[in-house]
Amino acid sequence: MAKYQIYPGQKVMATWMVLLVTMASLSAPRATAQMMEPAAASSEGPIDLYLYAAYAPGLSVPARPPQLTAKAITSKRISCSHRRATTISSASATVLEASARKAKCVSAYPLNGGMYNLLASYIEGANWATWKCYKNAPAASGGAVVTAAAPAEVPLFSSQAVNLAGGNSYTCIATYTPLTAAQKAEIAAMDWNSQVTQVAAAAVATVAPMDAADSSDPSGDAGITPAVGASCPTPAYTQPPRGKPAAILDTQGAKLINQNTKEAIQIRGLNWFGFNVDMGMVDGLWAGGSDATTDFSTIVYQIRQLGYNAVRLPFAHRFLAKTDVWDLERECTQLSQGQMRSRLMDPQDSAAYIRKILPGNASPMPNPAGKCNTYLPKRNNQDRLLFTIQQFVAQGMYVVLDYQPQGLEQHAYNLNQFVTAWSELWKAVACLPNFYSDIAGRVLIDVMNEPDSMGIRWEASGDRPGAEQLYLATADALHRITPNRMLFMFEGTGQNMIGLNWGNGFVTDKDTISSRGLSNPTSFFEQVVTRPWVKKAVFSPHLYPPTITMSTWLGKALWEQSNLAFGYLQSTGYCNGRGCTQFPILVGETGSAYKEETDKVWLQDFADYAFARGAAAAYNKVPLNGWMWWAYNENSGDTGGIVTNQWQDLHWDKLRYMMRSLDLQPWYKWSTTGNSRRRPTRPASGEDGLGAYDDEPLAAGDAAAAAGNEVVQG
Repeated sequence: MAKYQIYPGQKVMATWMVLLVTMASLSAPRATAQMMEPAAASSEGPIDLYLYAAYAPGLSVPARPPQLTAKAITSKRISCSHRRATTISSASATVLEASARKAKCVSAYPLNGGMYNLLASYIEGANWATWKCYKNAPAASGGAVVTAAAPAEVPLFSSQAVNLAGGNSYTCIATYTPLTAAQKAEIAAMDWNSQVTQVAAAAVATVAPMDAADSSDPSGDAGITPAVGASCPTPAYTQPPRGKPAAILDTQGAKLINQNTKEAIQIRGLNWFGFNVDMGMVDGLWAGGSDATTDFSTIVYQIRQLGYNAVRLPFAHRFLAKTDVWDLERECTQLSQGQMRSRLMDPQDSAAYIRKILPGNASPMPNPAGKCNTYLPKRNNQDRLLFTIQQFVAQGMYVVLDYQPQGLEQHAYNLNQFVTAWSELWKAVACLPNFYSDIAGRVLIDVMNEPDSMGIRWEASGDRPGAEQLYLATADALHRITPNRMLFMFEGTGQNMIGLNWGNGFVTDKDTISSRGLSNPTSFFEQVVTRPWVKKAVFSPHLYPPTITMSTWLGKALWEQSNLAFGYLQSTGYCNGRGCTQFPILVGETGSAYKEETDKVWLQDFADYAFARGAAAAYNKVPLNGWMWWAYNENSGDTGGIVTNQWQDLHWDKLRYMMRSLDLQPWYKWSTTGNSRRRPTRPASGEDGLGAYDDEPLAAGDAAAAAGNEVVQG
């Protein structure tokens, strides 16, 4: 599909993995250790601690974790920073476990009565670390050392039963010592698996530190976080203000949900291309005019105010390492608050919402007077992609990283190259300073855009992998880097014999596959349902109207085709002899120039199916989880953008359709009451996790709040 065209200004690490398996030998080599106080180690990278709960014969088995038995040894992987010491001050098993998970530094499991084992060890390539715990205060302050070995000689794996009865308090800090060549060889030769009941996943050496603000475990995965290496590089650009990130995204059956509240989240998204066509940045920042049309940070703010809560960023790997970045600094004028308010309100609504106050920018980037985009990273295009992710997240939006080779590179024909490229990019994302606190759970991985465009079917062909291999291997690798910290989006392929292409095509019905000669995704689904990341899987068809697909499916025909192609995955789910697994459906692309009547009819039929309403409710009773419009870009060849007139104006005809039929809710329809945060009021669609929506004009009682600009950014 020709979604791109030539436009003004277009410019025509080896993976290091440290496999850390569960370590259980308590007779490992000893080494001379040097105690490092947290302050002295502040420049060091974070460390990953493997914690062991060892149970001696004759002791009762604790209630948690349930997989442990007498004499069994298991591990739990958690992370923390050298900068932070941790204090535990309770004899309560519940409080101790909660404290340990919050601190992500030590773990305490009951042996009997008030006796607990505090154990921690870590191997970081050429270094190892252990934790020492002090009663009440560090030794320098008069506290008593409670680890088994003396400070000068700490075993690689050590344990000490500590009596926490009576409310004793312990402060734990790290010991960090280089390994000798002989020690590394001895460690490598150990038979780690012979004494364990649980094997830890592979760990990658360059994943981000735990943020100081990330003091809870939102993942719901018992404190498991990625392993880390020596350190993450310091970003070579100015970080955007933190803003207020969206709720952590998760799945529950066929729904996308807020991980904390379990309320449904609906995606209202926008595609913005540029990183995939050798622009080195999202496109259009060269347009000139005002900051509203030219300045990246200001445009991101406007996209959020228009009601979008997600952005999909197409990219190609080959362009990310380029250092000849395009200079996008431009002369521009700055709109006043009143001018920006007028720009972001449908002219047809201005009278009804005249008292509404435009919310402020949650994450503005400064520019010198009369300039735009002066803050954009200048080292390479990957820095710009990372900055773009951070800026959208800071505005309370979700980000989809969408790999779009479009025939420009051959990664998809080499499985190792494909997985390595994805892994390197994701490690860079996970190394961002605010990854755990702000970004984790807000980024979705669209593993490959429209595999049909590269001739890739579900099955492998000769020495070329199929979508099945590309999807599974990539998700496995990225899940090992940051377990349960992202969602995966998978697109369909190989089923154009029944008109399904451009990301559609998940038919598993045997008769249909056989009679039409379709590529078969059944093997893929059989493996997905057994993967540890199965609850992070989202399926993402692309659906376009007749002027783009040249199809004639409308009404009933469209709805029946959608059920066969993908709708069954969230209604009944993928079913085999062991049961049925439901998956969320999120439409990754849809859009139109919105000129032809047939397109407008199709778009309404699509909207009815997406929301399970009207006549479409007879065919689909489970609303989809949202949609992502193609595109922001005016230079999209088939669809145009939501901006028009040389990128200067908003395309209100398209926006009105999205507001009327697809539940897009701009800022002036968000309700406010005093200082309270916006709460969703959309009963049919659920919560988007970012803002509340109320189609009623501002009531007189809200005038005071509006006058005080009390709207709180989602």
